[in-house]
Order: sequence, then structure tokens, then C-alpha cells
Amino acid sequence: ADLRPGDARRKKVERDVVVPLFLGLAACCRRRRGFADEEICLTKALGLAGQRDGAFLARAALRRGAARVDLEKWPEAKDDLMRAAAEARKVVADKKASKDAKATCRAIYGHVRSELDRLQTERAAQRAREKTGLFSGVSAAFTDVDAPVDVSDAPDAAAPPPA
Repeated sequence: ADLRPGDARRKKVERDVVVPLFLGLAACCRRRRGFADEEICLTKALGLAGQRDGAFLARAALRRGAARVDLEKWPEAKDDLMRAAAEARKVVADKKASKDAKATCRAIYGHVRSELDRLQTERAAQRAREKTGLFSGVSAAFTDVDAPVDVSDAPDAAAPPPA
């Protein structure tokens, strides 16, 4: 079958086949700790998803946010996690949403909170590592600053240096 870019059948295939494949690939990448590949798969899935239900978008944004936390992409991770929370809130507030979707989004919202906590913890740990790495030799360099200096053997400052 010929599937042109603007074709409705192509969009249906992308939505029903390609997006779930990307989600499956992303899950495999997470299991093997390939967070960069996971991020790519989830980005493509979100791009192809179009106007999917809010629970799907919240779940995919949560997973991409978690991958970005693992990649130490702090601002992007926070944006994804906030997007996931916003999508989850929309679904919970929607009167037309099913009970399953609402329950899923409540769980997603809890996962978003734990991922945001993990982001803050890992970010603080990274800052502490950077701080100790940057200033680790400074304390050793200045350990003898307060020690008294014996100037009795020091040459007189007014005397010319020996030739």
C-alpha cells in the first residue's frame, strides 16, 4: 500500500503501530540503561502521537522525563515532568475520562512527584560533587596559612640581594 505523508491511513499506522513500537523500544532501552536511546524513542513517540489521550501523553512525558533525569539533563527533565503532571491533571479533571484513565493519571501524578524528588536529590548530589572536585585542593593548599612564620633567618628586606 502506498502511504503518502499526508495520508490519513499513514497517520493511523503511525498512531496504532509505530508509536507502540517506539514505546516498546524505549522500555528495552531503559532495561539496558541506554537512556539516550530511550529519550530518542520517547521523543519520536510523542512527536507521532498527535492528539492521543491525555493518559498516554502523561505517561510518555513521565518516561522521557525520567530518562532525562538519568542523563542529567535537568531543565528538560523538569519540563517533561511538569508536562506529565499537567496532562495528568487534565485527565483527572475531565468528566468524560474513564475511571481507568483517571486512576492511571493519579498514579502517574504520584510518579511525577517521586521523579521530581529524585531530580532534586541527584542535582544536589552533582552540585556537591562539583563543589568538592573544584575546591578539593584548596583546603590542603592553605593548611599552613595560620602557622607562625620564623623570620629570624630571613634576609633583611632593605639589604640588596647577594650577587
